Amino acid sequence: MHKKITTLSLALLTALWSHLPAKASSLEEIKVFASKPSLTMKVRNIDEVDLPTGGERSYGASYSIENIPFIPDFRVEYAHLHSSGTKILNTDLKIADLNLEAGTELHSRISADNIKFTFYYQPIDRFNYDFANLELGINLLFVDYRMKNTFSYKGGVSERSESLSTVIPSIHLKLSISPTYYMTLFVRGALPTGSRMDREIEGGVEYYLNPQLYLFGSYGYSYIKANNLNGYDFRTTSKGLNVGVGFIW
Repeated sequence: MHKKITTLSLALLTALWSHLPAKASSLEEIKVFASKPSLTMKVRNIDEVDLPTGGERSYGASYSIENIPFIPDFRVEYAHLHSSGTKILNTDLKIADLNLEAGTELHSRISADNIKFTFYYQPIDRFNYDFANLELGINLLFVDYRMKNTFSYKGGVSERSESLSTVIPSIHLKLSISPTYYMTLFVRGALPTGSRMDREIEGGVEYYLNPQLYLFGSYGYSYIKANNLNGYDFRTTSKGLNVGVGFIW
C-alpha cells in the first residue's frame, strides 16, 4: 500500500511540473564597467566632518547565472572606488584623539572595495516574455571603505587611517523592457530594510551588437549609511554615468 501511495505521489508531482511553462536553459553573463562618479562622504566620531573628495574613479565587474532548477538566480558584483581631495577646515573639529582648529588643512584619500551578492527570482520568466522582465530578490552588500586622513596645522602633521566594513541587506528590484530586438531599457533599485541603509536607483540602456554581446550605459545614484563602525558613523553618496560591455552565453 505504501509503495502505491509513493508511486501515485511521484506521478502527481511529475504531472504538475510538466504543466508549468518551461524555463529557458541556464544562462550566464559577465559585465565589466567603469565610471567617474561624484562622491560625498560624511563621518562622525566626536564631531561630523565632510571629507574632501576629488578625482573619483570607479570600475568593476559582475557575474550572474540564471535558470538553475530549484534555486534562485544569482549575481555577484565587485566595484572599486577611489577618491582624493583637500580642504581647509572652517570650524574647530574634534575627531578621535585630535583637537583641530579652524584653518587646519585636511587631505583625504578614500578607497573602497564593495561586493554585492544578489539572489532573485524572475516571476514572469516562465512565460518566456521577450518584451518585459522583472527581477525580485534580496541583496547583501559587503562594504569596505578605507580612509587615510592627513591633518596639516601650525606646528605639525597628524595622520589617521581607518577601515569601515559591514554587511548591509536590501530588497532588489529590476524592470527591463525590450522595445526592439537590439535594445533593452532597464530600471534597477535597492530598497533599505533597516538602520544600515543601501538605497540605490539606476536607469540605463543596453544595445546588442549580436545575441551574445552588448554595450550599455546607465546613470545611477546610491546612498549608503551605517553607524558605530570602529567608533564611526558614516554616510556616503555616489552618482554618475556608467559605461561597459556585457557578454552572455
